[in-house]
Amino acid sequence: MRPFLLALLFASGAAAQNARVVGRAITYSGEPVPDVTVALGETDPKNGPLTANYLKTDSDGGFVFDVHPGGWMLGLDKEGFLAEGHIQHLTMPLRLAAGDVRNFTFRFTPKGIISGRVVDSDGKPLNTDLVVWTYAYVQNRLQLARVLNERSDSQGNFHGRVPPGRYYISAAQSLPHESGPSVGGLAREEPVRTYYPSALAIHDATPLDLGAGEELLGIDIRMRKQPLYSLRGRAVDTAAGAAWTRGVYLKNDRNQGILPISKIASDGRFEVLNLPPGTYILEAQPTRPNGPVGRVVVKITGSDVDGVVLPIGPGSEIAGSIKSEDGSGNHAEITLTDMETNVVIGGHSTSEVRFPILVPGKYSVSVKAGNLAYVSSVRFNGQDITAAPELDLSRVTSGTLDVLVSSKGAGVEGIVKYRSGEPALNTLICIWPKLPQPVNAYEGLQTVTTGLAGEFGFSQNLQPGDYYVAAWEEIDPALARSIDFVARLRDDAQLITLKEGSHAALELIPVERERIAAEASRLLNEHKPD
Repeated sequence: MRPFLLALLFASGAAAQNARVVGRAITYSGEPVPDVTVALGETDPKNGPLTANYLKTDSDGGFVFDVHPGGWMLGLDKEGFLAEGHIQHLTMPLRLAAGDVRNFTFRFTPKGIISGRVVDSDGKPLNTDLVVWTYAYVQNRLQLARVLNERSDSQGNFHGRVPPGRYYISAAQSLPHESGPSVGGLAREEPVRTYYPSALAIHDATPLDLGAGEELLGIDIRMRKQPLYSLRGRAVDTAAGAAWTRGVYLKNDRNQGILPISKIASDGRFEVLNLPPGTYILEAQPTRPNGPVGRVVVKITGSDVDGVVLPIGPGSEIAGSIKSEDGSGNHAEITLTDMETNVVIGGHSTSEVRFPILVPGKYSVSVKAGNLAYVSSVRFNGQDITAAPELDLSRVTSGTLDVLVSSKGAGVEGIVKYRSGEPALNTLICIWPKLPQPVNAYEGLQTVTTGLAGEFGFSQNLQPGDYYVAAWEEIDPALARSIDFVARLRDDAQLITLKEGSHAALELIPVERERIAAEASRLLNEHKPD
């Protein structure tokens, strides 16, 4: 008889003074996952010295612990696999009483492998930096994100293990940007970032679709050469009428590859070398509280760029308040996002709002109210911006941001079970409004994870209205936090109506992972990389 079945057969025979934890690790297709490291560590010091127990799952994916009553932390981990919730290390607290027998099933997803070789234009192997990229939702926008950084060996070979998904791979060599002789306006060709199989831009690259446990071999990248140019300019403190010699950065228009410009001459002049064609942002950040700021956008096409002036001067300062309609708690978190660079600023959660000096530009506003409250209105300089929460700080140097919250928020709780009736533990749940709530963080979308019995709850901070609620069998957390993506699956969700101060109780069945994966694939096929 298999070890796991034996454990279940004799579970009832656990000593009365002890508790028993029985579990099994399987894939989503039901196959056992052996050799998972399982740890059960004591968290209750009143029983004396804390103890920890370790073992590996058997050939059937099973494990058993017999321990004394008290507080414990259960953890599972297996190299090359992701646990439920799309996480590497799964942990959960347990409170065990004498005679308890706790049974769990944990689902794991095997990662896939991408391997290949990097060569130059003549076929010679290159030892380079590699990045595995994917498109992920950041602040509800589909953006290119790094998944893995690797380096090819002296023969150009590389090997990376990543979760199932669609990926792009690039290879790049490090080039100096502030040393070496100036090219004096004459471009030189050097190997530059190249995307598989041999593309200079990601929209010309070939995507790689990797399944669970799949291995993609022969993913060879032939690096391309491209003319590189120099950027020369001067940083000027407009308020003092003097040179600016510190705190200047260069980055591309995706807010990636941030490069500090450390070699600035006493007259504010600087030079940046080895830049491929593209759009760049020169920016000065405050070097002291309420210090001056500056920004300028530069385009490099087919020649060096000279004579760039980075004006640095006073920025915009935002102050204001967070108040409650009934005078009770006035807790909220306010976040500003630079709409040009996607840089996120904020996190204010007191009754007073004060943002430091901001670079002139446009910023989006999102607010997350505290427990038992929702955002009622947001005003900037007296104007209601709740429906279109944006600040235009291009021409103003100060402003007042006032947030009003209501303490009559609604809540939702429930339980999630698989069709077999088994509780779905550590499962992501989403609730999102039928109509957009642009001022709320993630446009009103919220996520929670189920507990040991499949239970979940959203605190009383939902504003009145219609909402969709869904549980996901297996989903990338970035997708689960995108209202654009989950809205595609609204037909698989429950639609509920919440009134002020109301509370809803639900029972959910997880949306199957095949359905989620199919919709994610359609989304990526519709999205053209830029």
